[in-house]
Amino acid sequence: MQRLGTVQRLETDQRTGIMPHHHHTGAARVHLTRLNMRQIQRFCFLACAAGLLALSSGCASYSVRSLPEVTNLPDPAQLDEFTLGADVPDTTIELRRWFDRDLIKYGVVPVFIYLQSSKDSESDFEIVPGKITLESSSGVALEQITAEDAYKRCRFSHWRALPMWLLFFPGVFVSHPLIAGANGRMERDFDAKRLRTTTLIARSPGALEGTVGVVYFAPKKGERLNYEEIKNGGVLSAQIRQSQGDSSGSTKPLVIVFN
Repeated sequence: MQRLGTVQRLETDQRTGIMPHHHHTGAARVHLTRLNMRQIQRFCFLACAAGLLALSSGCASYSVRSLPEVTNLPDPAQLDEFTLGADVPDTTIELRRWFDRDLIKYGVVPVFIYLQSSKDSESDFEIVPGKITLESSSGVALEQITAEDAYKRCRFSHWRALPMWLLFFPGVFVSHPLIAGANGRMERDFDAKRLRTTTLIARSPGALEGTVGVVYFAPKKGERLNYEEIKNGGVLSAQIRQSQGDSSGSTKPLVIVFN
């Protein structure tokens, strides 16, 4: 009798068109699976978009950092009461203390120049950055470049935003301003740090406190940068003009060997 009742219920269901309970459950599961697949696809799309956005602009950041103070001048060379110091970063970590960018990676050598005269000085001392030269320990001369040229070699490329263009157009409105903002800060910072033509007036506060600036160098066209030969045995030469009062003074060379 029980078996007959089951057959009758199945037949009734077929006649009325009502699906048995387990058929409803299966259909619901299929529907939920489709919904889950759509959600997974949407999540994957958004995750890829976020990843491409991070790739396109997440690394494009630049923070302005201060120059080192004029204390314990490195590798000093002296002319009477005037002291010239020069330094090149020993490691990438040290470089990033002053620049939020690995300049060496892009073939740019930043040389920190320190100038100071003592309270006993009766002379004015002037240095012209354009006359500073740099050679490697093997005698290979580097060329001095402008702060603008150094920036152009190190700036972030807008091509990094290309994946966002290919994925969806609005992404460029996010990545482009981030890259442009980082580049703008970098350009201003490189220029602000460059060494200007400087005259240390005898016994003036500026001469006693000293000043520091950066001179940028790069290998000549067709040559490769060997940074080890710069920081170990590299030779920096500068021309210092010494004068008193209205006299034209005289120019003398100062040489520093990095070690």
